Amino acid sequence: MTSCAAGGKDPYESGRALLTKRPRHLAVLELAAEKGNWGAPLAERAWTRYALHFSFDTYVAEVAEVSVTEEGTVRVIVRGSCIDCGRVVNQTSRSSDEGGIIFGLSAALKKSEITLEHGRYAAQLS
Repeated sequence: MTSCAAGGKDPYESGRALLTKRPRHLAVLELAAEKGNWGAPLAERAWTRYALHFSFDTYVAEVAEVSVTEEGTVRVIVRGSCIDCGRVVNQTSRSSDEGGIIFGLSAALKKSEITLEHGRYAAQLS
C-alpha cells in the first residue's frame, strides 16, 4: 500500500493535483491514465500505478498494472503510454518508447526477456 493509498487518496488524483501548473505533464498523465483504464476493477493483490518523466524536451507517462501472486511472483503489465515530444515526423518516437518500456521493465524486474500478451507488454519475476 502506498502512502497515498494509506491516506485514502488515489495516486492518480494526487498526481493530477500537483500538476496544475504543468499542463504538458498533466496532459500526458491524463491520456496514459485514460488509455490504461485507470480506476478499472482489479484482482486481489493488484495495483495500478503510473510513472511520469520529462527529459530532452519530451514528456512521457506510463500506466501499469502490478500484481504479486501468493508465491511472490511479481507481474507488470503496461496498460497505457503517452509521449509528447512535439512534432513527430516518423515512427521513431513510438519505437523509442516501446524500447524504453522493455529496457525499464527488464532492469526493474531483473529479466532479460519481455513477453507480449494480447498485444501488451507483460513481464514476470519468479
